Amino acid sequence: MTVSHQVAGNQITLLQNGTEYFPQLCADIDAARQSIYLETYIFAADETGRMISDALQRAAARGVNVHVVLDGYGSAELPQHWVDDWLKAGVVMQWFRRDISPFTLQRNRHRGCAECIAKWWP
Repeated sequence: MTVSHQVAGNQITLLQNGTEYFPQLCADIDAARQSIYLETYIFAADETGRMISDALQRAAARGVNVHVVLDGYGSAELPQHWVDDWLKAGVVMQWFRRDISPFTLQRNRHRGCAECIAKWWP
């Protein structure tokens, strides 16, 4: 079930699961005209990941400013050639804390780094 609600000229749609979310994400990426800012913990090299990756590359190819932040721990298994394809297509890509070892016992290792992201994220 999808629920929509109008708020001050904007529409909010609650997407209940991946079956609803990922096709809508692709549609929104395909509809973007100026910029896309995608930040995600897990980006997997699977069928869904390929669908999103292709949409991001299409957007960059049509002149949309595409920025992606991936978590270095949650997306650690993403093949480098996927990142290389994004960069070649014009996607601006940043890793968040890619060099953190899973064996590090720091309490705050999974907390966001606003200063890191703010350097290039408006």
